[in-house]
Amino acid sequence: MPYFGGWPPNEWNTMRPDSAIDRSEGTWAAYAQNHLKIMKRIYVITGLRYTKPARFDPRLDYSISGSFILPWSETRLKSSLGTGYKVPSLYQRYSTFERYDRLTPYYLRPEKTLSWDAGVEQPLWKDRVVLEVNYYSIAYRNMIYYDTILDSWGRYYNINAITRGVECIATLKPVEGLSLSGHYTYTQSNNKTFHSGEMIRRPKHRAGFSINYAFLSRGNVNLGFTYCGRQKDYWKYPYTSYMSPWFKFDLAVSWWIIEQLQAFFRAENFTNENYEEVRGYRMPRASFYGGLKAVF
Repeated sequence: MPYFGGWPPNEWNTMRPDSAIDRSEGTWAAYAQNHLKIMKRIYVITGLRYTKPARFDPRLDYSISGSFILPWSETRLKSSLGTGYKVPSLYQRYSTFERYDRLTPYYLRPEKTLSWDAGVEQPLWKDRVVLEVNYYSIAYRNMIYYDTILDSWGRYYNINAITRGVECIATLKPVEGLSLSGHYTYTQSNNKTFHSGEMIRRPKHRAGFSINYAFLSRGNVNLGFTYCGRQKDYWKYPYTSYMSPWFKFDLAVSWWIIEQLQAFFRAENFTNENYEEVRGYRMPRASFYGGLKAVF
């Protein structure tokens, strides 16, 4: 919840936008992971991470994921569960714009998450077709969020939120060297602290496909398509509105001239679409890259 008490210690004070940020601090962490495989049918991965930030409480996080392959159909059942911990960045803590008539500077707390997912993956036609469906959920406690609810100029603050959704993936390999894949993701998000419904910059619908063709043991061509449905974003503070959906095409081509030398060419957004992922920050129009890569 927001902090409306007295002035926090000086190290937490926000800085004016024309002030330089000259701050530093460190984080110490240790991580352990274990892989378990049983009869090539059961896979379990467990992990622990201990994090000790300089100015925040230490935290022990865990993760566990596993899958089981059914012997009669090769169906893979999989799931994972884990926690996360993220401390506010120096920019989030010290670069917030300050106004004379605003509320006291806000003390940001570390972000904590509890996430889980479950899904099923089914190969068909001797693995030439793979279908996959996953459900996921992420619960945020003290999520570090930027909005204009507390201040019409906007600020970072902590909220409780939840996002959940379904992801569908399909892959087809009809002939040697050719791979077709497509994906679709439906996401619901909810700001539980202020009951403001759908959160900004989290589109409900995202989709795409890619076509990859490897030929003559030397060349590769990849065509990608990305679609993003409409999403909320700021319009005029403190108001929000929906941005229009957008899509783009990308192309990548490579060829091994000799075993150690590869020529490559990449075209991003080659249909020259005019779109924004964040309102007011236009993404590049058609961009082209090419060169040589040597491997020794």
